[in-house]
Amino acid sequence: MSNHRQQLLRWAEQGSIPADKMDAALKTAGLLPGTRDWSRFLGRLLLVAGMLSLAVSVLFFFAFNWHSLGRLTKLGLIESLIILSLIGYCYFGGSRLTGKIILTVAMILLGVLMALFGQIYQTGADTWQLFAGWALLAFPWVLIGRFAPLWLLWAVLVNFWVYLYNTTFPPLWWAFSSTETTLWTSFFFNTLLLILWEMGTKYFSWLEGRWAIRLLAVAGGTVATMIVIFTIVDRHQAGGWNILLYLGWCTGIYLGYRHFRHDLFMLAGLCLSIIIGTMVLLAKVLLDSGNAGGFLFIALAMVAMSAISAVWLKKVHGETVG
Repeated sequence: MSNHRQQLLRWAEQGSIPADKMDAALKTAGLLPGTRDWSRFLGRLLLVAGMLSLAVSVLFFFAFNWHSLGRLTKLGLIESLIILSLIGYCYFGGSRLTGKIILTVAMILLGVLMALFGQIYQTGADTWQLFAGWALLAFPWVLIGRFAPLWLLWAVLVNFWVYLYNTTFPPLWWAFSSTETTLWTSFFFNTLLLILWEMGTKYFSWLEGRWAIRLLAVAGGTVATMIVIFTIVDRHQAGGWNILLYLGWCTGIYLGYRHFRHDLFMLAGLCLSIIIGTMVLLAKVLLDSGNAGGFLFIALAMVAMSAISAVWLKKVHGETVG
């Protein structure tokens, strides 16, 4: 369907389809959603919203009734909800969306249970241990679930685990500062998950949705951009190898999504990251010296780089759609 839409858009750009006939062309080709499609979309949206609201309401319920509930009542209630969720997953089955969303709710409730246990018995555990235990205990459910949002939720837990661990303990390697260790650990995890996800799309159909891959790329790209900004702003604490590794990431994204798997979103994100890094570098060089004209030069440079990026992305898009 995506190819058909691109074909129609290309015909429209070439003037083969008048602008006032575009809606009719999309409708004739079956590319506009009908009543049935909208009904199914709203049903899924309400299902997801309802389940997530239910999971969050459990957290607020315990917070509001914390002093009026006994220890066993609190633990018994949350464990009962987890068991009911798992029964619901088995009833609806792992192949249906309802079952997958119920398993996601069970995973959220598992974290609530671990937080409750820590608060009731005051175990003295660090916060990173909560996320580490949550991620490790939920991992078998993530494997069984075969559900992209469940994997993304697990990735969020691991990111919190890594961040909180690195803010609690000194860096393992003397050559990296604490900030660098946190950023690079998160970057390598998200990038490795992105690569494995891309490879997994060849074997598992439930991994094919591009939105999840793009979210992972945004996570990795955001951290990579933060690394280069940190290196430019605080060069006394950051090592020069950060720039080399950032350039390696840029090269990998360019080659991977320009030549092997065409994805304009990824290339646009790469352009945005380079523009941000360049603007920070110019600001560091021009504004630290008190040069007021630096603001004008930075603004002009931003406009020029944005225009060049737009032209290049349009050219790549034209090559992709033929």
